[in-house]
Amino acid sequence: MKSIQFFPSEEMILEDRLAQLAELCADPPLIGSPAFENPIPESRIGRYTGDKRTCATTDMDIIKAYLDAKRDPPSFPAAGPRELLFFNPAAVRIGIVTAGGIAPGLNTVIHSIVNIHSTVYGMREKAVGFLGGFQGISRQHTVELDPAKTIEWIQKGGTGIFTGRDKADVNSIVKSIVQLGIDILYVIGGDGSLSVAHAIAKEIAARKLKIAVAGIPKTMDNDVLWISHSFGFDTAVEEAARIVNAIHDEAKSTRRICLLPLFGREAGFVAAHAALACGHVDAILVPEVEFKLEPLLEYVDRLVKRKGHALVVLAEGACPSGYSEKDMEEDLRSRGLDPSERTNPRVSDALRTWRLNVIHDRFREYFGKIWGDERQVFVEEPRYLIRAIPANSVDQIYCQRLADLAVHNALAGYTDFMISQWLDQYVLIGLSLVADEKGPDGQRLTKKIQPGSVFWATVINSTDQPSFV
Repeated sequence: MKSIQFFPSEEMILEDRLAQLAELCADPPLIGSPAFENPIPESRIGRYTGDKRTCATTDMDIIKAYLDAKRDPPSFPAAGPRELLFFNPAAVRIGIVTAGGIAPGLNTVIHSIVNIHSTVYGMREKAVGFLGGFQGISRQHTVELDPAKTIEWIQKGGTGIFTGRDKADVNSIVKSIVQLGIDILYVIGGDGSLSVAHAIAKEIAARKLKIAVAGIPKTMDNDVLWISHSFGFDTAVEEAARIVNAIHDEAKSTRRICLLPLFGREAGFVAAHAALACGHVDAILVPEVEFKLEPLLEYVDRLVKRKGHALVVLAEGACPSGYSEKDMEEDLRSRGLDPSERTNPRVSDALRTWRLNVIHDRFREYFGKIWGDERQVFVEEPRYLIRAIPANSVDQIYCQRLADLAVHNALAGYTDFMISQWLDQYVLIGLSLVADEKGPDGQRLTKKIQPGSVFWATVINSTDQPSFV
């Protein structure tokens, strides 16, 4: 399990389960037996999904190992319209919440949920939008949503019902959705928000309530396990690549060195894909791959002497060897900040920029001595320009597919699940696989770049950078 602690992947989890002869426990529960015949014909919503399942892996070695152990390879229930529903779709009352950071496509997901409930399934009541994240549920800060309102949002960035990062109070959330008569709660968020959704679903089950909780995974970092990629990721990479190309021209024209941080607190997928997409990056730094500052500085120095400029792209979680989480926390405390208060904007901003500042300060010191002008090293941080834009056409389509399938299956009574595109198929995945997967250190597992993978080799070959260790 050591490799899972640092570089978790779905294949490693499957291999670990097999070694322990343990089940993957991938199926989401039903809140009751579906007995309501779907009033919408297949001609309108597509063929009803029966008991079809999708294998959790295409790795034949893993599949063969399961079969040799006389066990069925793990699989997921296919997502799709259901012939039998648990809820009367006309009488159902739904709530929608967006939590965590924003990402391209949030408004499209919101609209698609509202639209299919209202326009296709004929829901009589307006949807309930909870304002400002999970606190909006606890405080019952709501807005009525209908397709005429939400369709105006789909070409806009951000979220029309706002978001928040405040700590979620599960008991007060469940109390509020009961008081408001919510039958289905849709949670749009990343691994942290989906873990809260899992906790809400467990509390609802403990109280024996007939309320469904459905998740639509959203993360700029693309680090949620068991999804091929999150919505908004395609748009983010496209915009990041455009910005990288522009900043390259700036650095080249002014003969300077640029440090360009992109999203990726724990995983460097956005930075790595953007570097591949543009081809003008001289070095890429990600949290998953160790690097030391001195070899990096010497390499950039050689580049500048040869061509007059350099562009270093880094994921915001990339940190050089010799600097630890403890160093960062001590630095924050010296400034009167409590590192544990992650919902405090000053703390979260300081945590996000600390690693960048370490690198930037050393670059300024090193090249300031060489050039006599530390201003020749500059930082361009385009994070808000990347996450606050409308979804591109690929993500618009993807968001609609995810939302529609979430509605079909929540109406059928599935709960504590998320919709995922996995191995080119849309499936239902129990939220326990997001919330309860822990490494040896007790931390929740998230997806990482594999340093020894073909993908990472392709990235390194595109930049032609050496090892910095």
